[in-house]
Amino acid sequence: MTLGRLQSKVTCLSDPIARVWLALCVTVTLAACGGNEDEAHPSGSYDEAVACAYGDSVELALDEDCQLGFSAADVLDSCEGEFTGPIQWADETNSTLTLRTTYSGGAVMFTELVRTVGDQYEIGCEPGLLRVPVVLEVNTADGRLAETWSPELRASYDGTVHVSWELETLGGTLDLDSFVADPGDYDAITYEFSSRFDGVTLQGRIDGLAEGHEGDPADPHAVSFSDTIPVGEFEAEPVAPP
Repeated sequence: MTLGRLQSKVTCLSDPIARVWLALCVTVTLAACGGNEDEAHPSGSYDEAVACAYGDSVELALDEDCQLGFSAADVLDSCEGEFTGPIQWADETNSTLTLRTTYSGGAVMFTELVRTVGDQYEIGCEPGLLRVPVVLEVNTADGRLAETWSPELRASYDGTVHVSWELETLGGTLDLDSFVADPGDYDAITYEFSSRFDGVTLQGRIDGLAEGHEGDPADPHAVSFSDTIPVGEFEAEPVAPP
């Protein structure tokens, strides 16, 4: 199934005036600690009043439609394959990035989202996530990225597809500290590799989130702060099979 056909299937289940798009959002956190995967954003506008969490999961066949109206095969038809294009590093050097997504053969799961806070509101949570295990390879011609990860593609009700992978080290030669003026100024720095597939190109960037504090952390008057560390950005197009 092409991107357009997947979007069409998704549109039948959502607001007909909504803009439906397929995104491949790759989040890579290079730190010992990452985000809480038990938390999820609700649908609607009561983000502070309604909280959702991942609930029960059920295994599906590769070509079996989930509650969202599409299957893992539909997702792979749009996301599987190779993409390549230029990457601009924040140190003003350039290279070529190649990203390849391949189905790993593992179990496809649908995980529902359940409301944990905000029962008094009519608004609910998104239906759930379709989780498709893949092998993700990310390489750059300059050797800074030479990565192979085994994450899941996670497709949500509106056709958005994202993937995340937590790392402690990189396989390539990328020196993340070289993009920070003084790493010692911060308590912790995490890095995110994120990208979006719009059906034509794959656009994304790599940024760091540097967090620190001023004063004694035990002091309630201590000031916490954070800075964004640009590392690189890229735009890639699908590579046609030979």
